[in-house]
Amino acid sequence: MKIDRNALRLILLLLTVAGETTALFGQQPGTKITIEPAPSPAVELVSEGGHLAFPPVNIKFKNQLFTRLIPCQFAKPILYPVRTPAGVAVTRPWPVAPSQTEGVADDHPHHKSMWFAHEINGVDFWSETGGRIKVNDVAIDQDAGISTSSNWVTHGGVTICSDRTRYRFGQLRIKRDDKTSNDKLTNWIDVRIRLLASAGDVKLKDTKEGFFAIRTHPDLRLSPDPKRGVVNVFGHAVNSAGQTDKQLWGQTARWVMYYGPVNSQPVSIIMCDHPNNFRHPTPWHARDYGLITANPFGLHDFLKKPAGFGAVNLGKGQSLTLRYRVYVADGILDVDQANALFELWPDSAVGLKQRK
Repeated sequence: MKIDRNALRLILLLLTVAGETTALFGQQPGTKITIEPAPSPAVELVSEGGHLAFPPVNIKFKNQLFTRLIPCQFAKPILYPVRTPAGVAVTRPWPVAPSQTEGVADDHPHHKSMWFAHEINGVDFWSETGGRIKVNDVAIDQDAGISTSSNWVTHGGVTICSDRTRYRFGQLRIKRDDKTSNDKLTNWIDVRIRLLASAGDVKLKDTKEGFFAIRTHPDLRLSPDPKRGVVNVFGHAVNSAGQTDKQLWGQTARWVMYYGPVNSQPVSIIMCDHPNNFRHPTPWHARDYGLITANPFGLHDFLKKPAGFGAVNLGKGQSLTLRYRVYVADGILDVDQANALFELWPDSAVGLKQRK
């Protein structure tokens, strides 16, 4: 059910998190939202070295770890941990850090922090049962970026396709002139994925199980799972269309935000679908157990289209590029701030401007 924006203003949903009261909806008309570089926005990209062919790369701001790109320790490259500017980790530690199990459900072991995968040519890379995304090269550049090239390979050693992916990172400060909330800091991750039919024709399956995803910290779940040890949860969700919480699943939206306290610290995660993406605004595989997934392929499940309607075929040599951005902020952002962050993103590499 889509909720009218004016109705949301009348609801005046107020969140009280760690002493911070934030109106999620209800910014005053004409309020300016200013987004500018954070005080120390310089990004440090440092390879850990060691015996691995492609060791993890630490992404830091002023010696504080933001995230790590882990290229080859698992069945696909992942980003873990993912932290706010204040250092709050917002993704589930298990199974990447198997010792961190208290209050963490052990379902879906293929949900590893932040990743992308899909079922292609009948090979299920999403669940990791059919194959792995094998990284062949990692390059760190001077523009706060990391580029990787990978082959999608069956467990029998057959290459199905490949990808060329670029990650970029940054940090921003969000201000508003109506003084209804304090300034917010947010880290961001920009991921551009180019899928290549390098080994022959490929078919991306019409399935809800894909494509670009985050598994949140259990505190940000919408529903508990007492049988798996998750008793207290504090998460909420909203999308750009005005739907909230469990209404988000299968709906199309420009962005989705999960928010709430993690270890009593208020945080927000916003995942954005680029306006130039295939089938924008994308449908979302957004679950109450903390899975946030942008998936333009699962139209049968999400939109009740005929089976296979959402599948995509690429002939040998063809490619498909998809781009996503994730903001990880300290504090609870409101809908207008989320919209401002979305709107600045496509404008330029830095994208600094005011919104009214």
